[in-house]
Amino acid sequence: MASAVLHMDEGTPHIHAIIISVKDGKLSARSFIKDRQDMRNLHVTYHDYMKECGLEPENRYMQIEHTKVGKFYANINMALEKSLPGPEAGETIADYAVLWSSFFVTVLA
Repeated sequence: MASAVLHMDEGTPHIHAIIISVKDGKLSARSFIKDRQDMRNLHVTYHDYMKECGLEPENRYMQIEHTKVGKFYANINMALEKSLPGPEAGETIADYAVLWSSFFVTVLA
């Protein structure tokens, strides 16, 4: 997995995950998802795991009120203009991660 980002700013919280499939040392999407049915099966399996955690799959026909586009881009630009301070001498990675998380929660609130 290259990345996983949790989106809590929309009507339905969700995760965008970037997965890189490698087979025999080469990139290989087909070794992970062969066709459309494989993708559907992955969704079903994912939802089965989420149900075990008490989460239900979204109703795909539900109307979702999205954040206004202007506010969305204003938040992105504000975050880009800010710079995250570097770790203090002797600061642990865990403490720095807490600082980093609170920084973006404050900027994007």
